[in-house]
Amino acid sequence: MPRHVAVIIPNLGLYGGNLRYLELGNELTRRGVDFTIATPEGAAPPYFDYHGRMATIDELRADPPEVLLASEQRIFPEFLEFPADRRFFYFIIEKTAREREIAEAGRAGRVTLLANSSGMRRRLSRLYRADAVPVIGGVNPATFRPPADDERERKPPGRFRVAANGRFSRRKKGTRIVVKAVHGLARKRARRERLELALFDTTTVDTAAGIPADLQCRARLRLHRDIPRDSLRTFYGSADVFVSAEKKAGWSNPTIEAMACGCPVICTRSGTTDFAVHGETALVVPRTAWHVRRAVRRLMDDDALRQRLAAAGLERARTFTWERTADRLLDAIGY
Repeated sequence: MPRHVAVIIPNLGLYGGNLRYLELGNELTRRGVDFTIATPEGAAPPYFDYHGRMATIDELRADPPEVLLASEQRIFPEFLEFPADRRFFYFIIEKTAREREIAEAGRAGRVTLLANSSGMRRRLSRLYRADAVPVIGGVNPATFRPPADDERERKPPGRFRVAANGRFSRRKKGTRIVVKAVHGLARKRARRERLELALFDTTTVDTAAGIPADLQCRARLRLHRDIPRDSLRTFYGSADVFVSAEKKAGWSNPTIEAMACGCPVICTRSGTTDFAVHGETALVVPRTAWHVRRAVRRLMDDDALRQRLAAAGLERARTFTWERTADRLLDAIGY
């Protein structure tokens, strides 16, 4: 077992990549690994019960780890120069500015590459002939599980709730695509009276988080801000379908979280290829409002399909845990 594993991160905002290290940190700490998250401030996040060690980057530099991890490409030069016995760069997002440079550094043996999904691993191999060890993501079943019937939000009879990520400030999340799809679906009065679109976002990332003034949506629209992480399962589990229209995602946390809460899913291929199989565990669609609209309409009209996707998606999501991700990480670093 490694004596000291650390990761350097520019900040601990509420991003999927940061959640990955918090979950892995707790699992490795439970196993007796000295795991450190180092940021410029060295402060633990307020939104997560993290049990590992925190340090400033200067403090970590004074006490170098045996194994150093990083995922933020902007700090790659600093990462290469940071004192550590072994360095591992963990790819978690597609199509970023230094992707080629880092992949070539991996090919040259200057750093070992990790990939957070099978799709990310294939991308690095196809574009750069770079081999990355798959340290595939997970989901926490203690946090994300189907809510009991009395925990679900009540809806009027016949109401159909579509849930989605509400981060309008980041176009790659595809929120406007989902809104446009629901807006088009609500053109007919019968569907407009049934439809409801529920979004969630956090102001810890974007202080201006909210609904844009120019947004058009015929259906009922709600934006939930700063839902406590241990309450997200009620949000997911109370929806009739969760829609993800992401691009450039390595591992789509919200999509697998929704599946783990027993919610049927419509998604793009971005960040979902390990767990979303079209027609079996999800409806996988191209990233257009037209395709999303058609998939939502299909699930509105087919209760049996919706229930089948929810059950199969839940079963599939349960096979991805942070314990298994920690196993893969320890195997990757040779322990």
